[in-house]
Amino acid sequence: MKNSKIRILLVEDDKVDQMAFERFAGSGNLPYDYTIAGSVAEAKKILKSISFDIIISDYSLGDGTFFELFDQFKELPVIVTTGTGNEEVAVEAMKLGACDYLIKDPEGNYLKTLPSTVELALKRKQNEKELQNYHERLESMVKERTASLQAEIVERKRAEEALKESEEKYRAMMEAMKESVFICSPDYRIEYMNPTMIKRTGRDATGEICFKALHDLDKKCPWCMNDKAQANEHVETDIVSPKDNRSYHVSQTPIMHRDGAVSKMTILRDTTDLIKLEGQLRHAQKMEAIGSLAGGIAHDFNNVLFAIIGYTELSIDSVPE
Repeated sequence: MKNSKIRILLVEDDKVDQMAFERFAGSGNLPYDYTIAGSVAEAKKILKSISFDIIISDYSLGDGTFFELFDQFKELPVIVTTGTGNEEVAVEAMKLGACDYLIKDPEGNYLKTLPSTVELALKRKQNEKELQNYHERLESMVKERTASLQAEIVERKRAEEALKESEEKYRAMMEAMKESVFICSPDYRIEYMNPTMIKRTGRDATGEICFKALHDLDKKCPWCMNDKAQANEHVETDIVSPKDNRSYHVSQTPIMHRDGAVSKMTILRDTTDLIKLEGQLRHAQKMEAIGSLAGGIAHDFNNVLFAIIGYTELSIDSVPE
């Protein structure tokens, strides 16, 4: 309020006190722009049309008390004035929200403390507003952060549910596969075996060394692709397992963990019967080719004999010895 006058509403029904205030405000060169109301009704009327920075009100008025006005200007700093002996009223006014009070004396000395009282009341109200604004901003920040955390929690739950659903589908798929599937850690420990792999091995060997449990070897399998799998490569090869002497097509794929570790998922597809079938098919095709070749030779021989001796039909079996 350094660059503008302080707008004061003085609510005082005593003419002598009104004149004393006017003399003090005028003689002290104080930065006050004041309006005087002589009753509760007049104060209510003025407050409807004019705004003020501070209210100075006597407790006992001609048509009521200060408390009847309190709801009208409780957002403004208020200083209550009372006569000597009315300290209890002043304390009650402070409990209701008044910033300060002044006890009137016949000589009017209470007015000398008015400037400092007004200044302190304005500062106190300003501090209260700033504190209230701070609380409101803090509450708003808390609400925003709470909403953000709730959204994060919901999103995390959705992600966890989606991950759980994905893991359940993955496990169901692995367990339904006819191929043997197992997962190994970088140090060759078995982390998972599907039912087909367990059946092939004869037991659940989770936690054991893979080359020992699955192939009865004392060291890493000669065909092991663990190093390549750790390098994020998908690799495939064909092997014959020393454990059962059966042929397998091996497919290995790296699995990245959240902590950066890399396991390998291996799928063993038993190709023993397929290889046998392919061998039988190749043998049958070879025999068919031999038969076709023999038939072709017989056909050409018949054509030569017909040209020489005139037989219309002749086979190798019908040629006289």
